[in-house]
Amino acid sequence: MFAKKPRAMKLLRLIKDMGFEILDVNGVNLCHLLARKNGKLSADTELISAMADAGFSYLALPFESSSQRIIDKYASGKWRVDRTDTKSIIETFTDYGIKVSGNYMIGYPDESVTEIFDTIRMARRHVDYGLDYALFFAAVPFPGTTLFDMAVREGYLDADFDPDAMRWTRSVMRNTEIDADALEHIRQLAWLIVNRPGFVDYKLGMTIDGAPSQFEQAVAIEDSGASYALESA
Repeated sequence: MFAKKPRAMKLLRLIKDMGFEILDVNGVNLCHLLARKNGKLSADTELISAMADAGFSYLALPFESSSQRIIDKYASGKWRVDRTDTKSIIETFTDYGIKVSGNYMIGYPDESVTEIFDTIRMARRHVDYGLDYALFFAAVPFPGTTLFDMAVREGYLDADFDPDAMRWTRSVMRNTEIDADALEHIRQLAWLIVNRPGFVDYKLGMTIDGAPSQFEQAVAIEDSGASYALESA
């Protein structure tokens, strides 16, 4: 929808008075939300205003990584870390009453500890700018993707690996720069540390028929494995 901005603006204006509430959980690539201002890529206020008028109330922002190397190699060079004013994007959406979350990926095969922790620190800055919450995903080499082909070719994954074992909460590749178990603990710790206490408490309190929630189980894992994760990393 946003690849051709004039068309997007036209569609947003057409649905302005239709009473929609739009929640985009998959997100919009940052490049579509920017306008060049004083040599910097900042929030496109006109577009974001039109999104608010059309009924957008929630949007995910796929930041992925703070490492340009990682973004260029694994995420099609989808945004420029050094040229993008992420603060202006988050603050502009907040000003227009649109809640925004951030998506961050860790655990690429050759990703270093420094690159991972830089991404976590970036997510913390984004929360300070007004991001509602941050989500941390494990890099998963799903069959059919370039990452899967590379993982099999370079020995990070067996060709007959069961895809049903793949999920965003679990690092499944082997022989990576950082051990898979350590990556999982780092991801869970990042979620606990980066997000605001009120959001964490709210999520931790979610249960299904009295059973411990996924988040409560994650905390239990943290209690038993956090030290190992940090020492291994």
